[in-house]
Amino acid sequence: MKFFWHITLFLCFLLFAGNTALAQKKKRDKKNKTEERIREEAKESALTLPGDRTPYKAKFYEALRLKTVGDYNGAVALFEECIKMNPKDDAVLYVLANFYAGNRQTTKAKNYIEKAYSIDPDNIWYLELLAYIQQNSGDYDQAEESYKKLTDIEPYNLDWLYYYSEAQLYNSNIKGAISTYDRMITEAGPIPDLVHRKIEMLVDQGETEKVVTELRGLMNEYPDSPEYAAMLLDYYKNLGKETEIISLLDEMLEKDPNNPHTLLAMADHYNSKGDKQKTYEYLKKAFASQALEIDSKIKLLIDIHDNQNPIDQEAFELLEILIKMHGADAKTYSIQGDFFLKNGNRLEALEAFRTALQFDKTKYPIWHETLYLAFMLGQYENLYQDSKAALEYFPTISNIYLFAGVGALSTGRTDEAIEYLTIGKDFVVKDKLLSAEFDFYLGEAHMAIKEYDEALTHYENALSEDPSNAVYLNNFAYKLAVHNVHLDEALKAIQSADRISPDQPNFLDTYAWILFRKSDYSEALVKIKKAFSLSPKSAVIAEHYGDILFKLGEKDEAKELWLTSRDLGNKDEVLERKIETGEYYERNP
Repeated sequence: MKFFWHITLFLCFLLFAGNTALAQKKKRDKKNKTEERIREEAKESALTLPGDRTPYKAKFYEALRLKTVGDYNGAVALFEECIKMNPKDDAVLYVLANFYAGNRQTTKAKNYIEKAYSIDPDNIWYLELLAYIQQNSGDYDQAEESYKKLTDIEPYNLDWLYYYSEAQLYNSNIKGAISTYDRMITEAGPIPDLVHRKIEMLVDQGETEKVVTELRGLMNEYPDSPEYAAMLLDYYKNLGKETEIISLLDEMLEKDPNNPHTLLAMADHYNSKGDKQKTYEYLKKAFASQALEIDSKIKLLIDIHDNQNPIDQEAFELLEILIKMHGADAKTYSIQGDFFLKNGNRLEALEAFRTALQFDKTKYPIWHETLYLAFMLGQYENLYQDSKAALEYFPTISNIYLFAGVGALSTGRTDEAIEYLTIGKDFVVKDKLLSAEFDFYLGEAHMAIKEYDEALTHYENALSEDPSNAVYLNNFAYKLAVHNVHLDEALKAIQSADRISPDQPNFLDTYAWILFRKSDYSEALVKIKKAFSLSPKSAVIAEHYGDILFKLGEKDEAKELWLTSRDLGNKDEVLERKIETGEYYERNP
C-alpha cells in the first residue's frame, strides 16, 4: 500500500482535565490564605521583637505594598531586611522562597524554605514548596520523601499524587509509581491518559498478564468507551501478536458492527498488511457512518492525498461517500479539489473549489486555488469575476489584486487592470518576486494602450527585482517587437533570456522577430529556422517563418509556411489575406 494514516481513537482527555478548575481554585485559596497568614504572623512577630518595633512593621508593610503594585525586586529587598531583623519569621521566609523559586534561584529558594519548614514543620504549604523545589533541583530522593508526607496528609490530592509519582519514576521506583497511579485512578476515575501511563509502566516491568487483565477489566466495566480496547490493540500490535489482534477486532465488531472507530482500526490493520481491498472495504463502512465526524474523515483523506501519487480510484469512492454524507460542507469539496489536482485534473479541481465557495466564502486558501486554476486554464473572464468577489472578503491580500489585474487585462479591461495592479502592488511587503509580477503586468497593461515609456519603466522595474526571469525578458522583448518600439532594448532583453535558457523555441521566435523588425532578415532566418525545427507544430512560428522568407524574396516558400500556419489552427484574418494575395501585411498591435 502507498498510504498510511494515524487513527486517533482514544486518549481524548488531558491529564487531570476534569480537575483543572478545581486545582486552580485550590491554588488561589492557598495564596489568599497565605497572604492573610503572613500579615497576621508578621503582626505577632513585630510585637515580639525587642526594642523599637516600628521599623520592622514599616518595612514589612511597605514590602507588601510594593509586592501588590508589582515591584517585586523592591519588595524582596525589604523582606530580606525583615529577615535580618527577625530570622525566625517563617512567613517571610516562605515569601522569599517563593520569589527565588519563581526566578530559578534554586539555592536561595531551597535555603529559605528549609528554614521556614524547620520553624513550622506542620505547615503543609511550606512542605509543598519544599517538595517542589527539591524536585526541580534534582533532589529526587528528598522530593519523593516530601511528597509522600504530603500524600499521607491528603491522600486524595491529585496534584500531589501526580508529582509523587514523578519523583518515584525519577528514582526508578516503578512499582511505587504504579501504586500511586492506582491511587489517582481510584480518586479521579479511569481517565484514559492515566490508564495509558500506568500501562506503559506495567509494560516496562514486563507485567504482561497484568496489562491484559487491567485493560480487559476496564473494557468490561466501560463497554461504551473505546479507549481501553484501543490500548489493548496497540499493546498487541507492539508485540506483533497477529492472532490476538484479529481476535480482538472481531470481538469489537461483533459487539458493535457499525462502530466507526473499530472499522478504522480494522482498516488500519489490513493496510499494514498491504491488503488494499480489505483496507478500502472497512474505510468505506467507516465513512458511511454518521458517528464519524467529518474532520476525522477529512484527516484520513489528507493522509491518503499526501501519500499517493496518483491517488487510487478507491480513494475517490471514499470522496463520493463523503459528498453523500456531508454534501453541504465546504471542506468536502475542498479536499475533492485537492484530489483532482493531485491527479492532474485541473478543470475538475476548479469546479470542486468553486462548489466549496458556495458553502464558505471566508476561507482564503479555497479562493486562491480557484483563482490560480482559472488563471492556469485561461478562464480569464471567470478569473476577473471571481477575483472581484474575493476582494469583498479579503481587500488587503495582494495576490487577489494580481489575479484581478490579469483577468481584467486579458479581457480588454485595461484601465481596470492598471487600477487593480497599482492598488495591489501597494500591499506587497518585502517580496521582490511578487512585486516584480505586478510591475511586469503593469508593463503589459501600459503597452496595450500604447503608453510605451510607462510600459518600459514597469518592465525595467520588474527585471531589476527579478533579473534572472527569462519569461519576463522574453515577453518584454516580444511586446516591444510587436509594437515596433525600443528595439535595441528588446534585443538586449532577448539575448539575456537566450543566455539564461537557451534553445527555447518561443525565445528564438522572439529573437527572430526583433531582427525582422530591425530589417536584419538573414539573421532572423537563422533564428526562426532553429525555432521551427524545435517546435514544428507552432502556428505562430510558422507564420513568422513565412514573413521572413517573404522579406528575403522567397514568396512561394513564404506562402507554403503561411498555409502550414493555417493548418496548425491559425485563423487570423491577416494571415488569410497573406495567403489569398501572396503579399505580406502588417498586423495592428
